[in-house]
Amino acid sequence: MAFADTSLRETLPAEQEAKVRLSIAGMFSISPDVRVNTGRRALALPGLPPGLRAQHLACLVHNLSVGGHHEEARANLAEARGAVADSCDATALFFLDFAENGLEYFDGRFERALELTEMAARTGSASQDHARERLTWISGSRGCPV
Repeated sequence: MAFADTSLRETLPAEQEAKVRLSIAGMFSISPDVRVNTGRRALALPGLPPGLRAQHLACLVHNLSVGGHHEEARANLAEARGAVADSCDATALFFLDFAENGLEYFDGRFERALELTEMAARTGSASQDHARERLTWISGSRGCPV
């Protein structure tokens, strides 16, 4: 990953690097900790547009949660909520609903988790994250956590 970090930094402007890092942060085939680290690197880039920053913050909450870092995910939740609300970005809202669903489920609030899954599913068609969108539909139809 060090080679990729150096290559991204040396070849792409900050916004494009952040978009590439958002793709990496959404790859379920790599560990949540790697996804968290790439998201944090993106958030450290200067001058990110509000929507892209909100997407990264919401994705960070999700990746922290699925990585078992629930308290850290909760600690980042307020900032993510604020950024999503300020940006009015549908993809960021989808990421946030999806992330909060996992936290609610972990805390045993299954009804609220299902509500968030349904909200994410309704928002999902406007998102760019097709893997997470499919998971909301699968889990919503089966009543399972995402």
